[in-house]
Amino acid sequence: MRKCVPVRLTAQELESRQLLSASPVQYVFNGPGQLTINGSSEADKISVQMQGDADTSSATVQVIVGYGRQAATKTFEAVTNVSIFGNAGNDHIKISGANLSEFFGVWTQVNGGDGNDVIRIVNFDGGVSADGGSGNDLIDASHAFGRFALVGSASFRFLSGGTGNDRIMGSSYSDYLQGGAGDDVINAGAGNDWLAGDSGKNILRGGTGDDTFSVTSLNGTYAQAVADGNVGGFDKVIGGVGNDTIYGDFNSSMGEAEFGLRSTSSVENFRLNDFIGGGG
Repeated sequence: MRKCVPVRLTAQELESRQLLSASPVQYVFNGPGQLTINGSSEADKISVQMQGDADTSSATVQVIVGYGRQAATKTFEAVTNVSIFGNAGNDHIKISGANLSEFFGVWTQVNGGDGNDVIRIVNFDGGVSADGGSGNDLIDASHAFGRFALVGSASFRFLSGGTGNDRIMGSSYSDYLQGGAGDDVINAGAGNDWLAGDSGKNILRGGTGDDTFSVTSLNGTYAQAVADGNVGGFDKVIGGVGNDTIYGDFNSSMGEAEFGLRSTSSVENFRLNDFIGGGG
């Protein structure tokens, strides 16, 4: 018969810092209220659900990693900031949440990292900045919503495709949408949105609302723009319903044909720095 030997285990507090690593996805929870979620080098599925508390300007955050019966769930209290890094792999990242304070509530940052990632923002009324990173990514905020109609709030959504041929879908509220390098497709949806295709052959659809399109000079005739790598693309711009405006950067003497555009439709205003020409 084997003799059982008792083993004494001790735990040491890490200065209010929690590291949890039961799965390949790593969590770091720092006080006060900073939750960081680091994906693995594989294809991760990460779902982050938040429930805000307007009185404390924080949220309870539930993180679900994995699929079906293999999924693991962890819950964090009094969270004020969430950072999610997909890292390498073709990741699926979803964030959702409600009752999040506009000025003092939870701010969420998502970076897909390398790989062809899918980032979905669903039934979420908090502030978020999402970047697809490198790869051909999908960023979808079409089912997000905004509780706040204050001028200039822009629903606190900034979505950027990063490097690659990306698809970006805005919400029915005001969003900032940026394609990054590559041939991107941006559908802003309703709301007064800001769209920038950056370099590549991009398709920009404003949808309903007074949208603003930022187009960089195709040929980079402004020397500093070339030096900074801010040379534009060859874009197709579709304004949609509303009073829409295209801004052309770097050269106020350019004509509309030199905007770096393939075509435009339903755009009312063209602005070449200080020059304003009528659209149709």
